[in-house]
Amino acid sequence: MPEPKAFIDSNLYLETHDKGRVVAERYGRSVYDAMIVAAALLGRCKTLYSEDMQDGLSIDNQLRIRNSFATRASSGLRDPDA
Repeated sequence: MPEPKAFIDSNLYLETHDKGRVVAERYGRSVYDAMIVAAALLGRCKTLYSEDMQDGLSIDNQLRIRNSFATRASSGLRDPDA
């Protein structure tokens, strides 16, 4: 019996890649970080947790980067959820 094949939407890869390139250029992110951000944006995430990206950064007014290891005082940002 043949093994089932997974459905892969190549348009999703292209959309993620294109969005990632825009994010990298606009926000000065590495290509790898930008692709993670693009996937989160396309997945309609509101928060992305990363210890490597700038805590509190807002991407396209849709996604907020949070570093759970950073303290709010050291980032200079007010926690909007507090």
